[in-house]
Amino acid sequence: MIFKIPLSKFGAVKELAEELREDLAVLRHHVGEPNDLPNPAFIRATLSPILRKWICDDGLGPIHRAASEQSVFTVQNTDHIVKKKDLVAYELWHCEMPIAGNGIAQIRPKDANNDPLGSVETGGEVKRKFRTFRQQKIAYLNGKSLTRDMCLRYFADQMGGTHTIDQAKKKDGPAATFIEMAGFAFDPETRDSKMFWPGEFQNAARLRADGKWIFNFMHICALDTARRFHEGLVGKT
Repeated sequence: MIFKIPLSKFGAVKELAEELREDLAVLRHHVGEPNDLPNPAFIRATLSPILRKWICDDGLGPIHRAASEQSVFTVQNTDHIVKKKDLVAYELWHCEMPIAGNGIAQIRPKDANNDPLGSVETGGEVKRKFRTFRQQKIAYLNGKSLTRDMCLRYFADQMGGTHTIDQAKKKDGPAATFIEMAGFAFDPETRDSKMFWPGEFQNAARLRADGKWIFNFMHICALDTARRFHEGLVGKT
């Protein structure tokens, strides 16, 4: 694994490799365990720029070249979903993302009146190299697909820092339509959670006022990706 390689091996990109190690230490502290759940503000302000730098902007490229190897990441096997006539069989879909001890996933065939939401049939988890990992299709909605790269880039650029959901939805770009595809409210004291599906986010403001943490689909994707990214470079803790 890249993180296990001594810094002296990275030559001209030694400083970049050290920067990566520092960012991985942040991920290890906040998302290193399956049930770790940082608050939404931390995901927006801290995790999203880390992921954008190393994944969207290909910050890993020089490190991979210096190490003469490419990192490998564990992802859900969704080949049978995304290759099915370009997802036209579904009205909406997103792959499973384990969050707070729950596997959040949904799939709705075209005939939504007859087919309720349900879990995605998967072939388990598989290993994928970095470029495939970043371009993995993770969701489909209203005729559009969303990749990890697209999600993370939009999240960091349009929702990072103090941006609100409403501000983000006003921005152009296909990723904006996925913000309220799924989400949940989490009580940091009781650790109880309530899922949101499309059209149910109208309760979010009231729950936030009651002290609940509100996570939309972008938060969920960023957190899922941060965990998989950390594991791919460091290994399971």
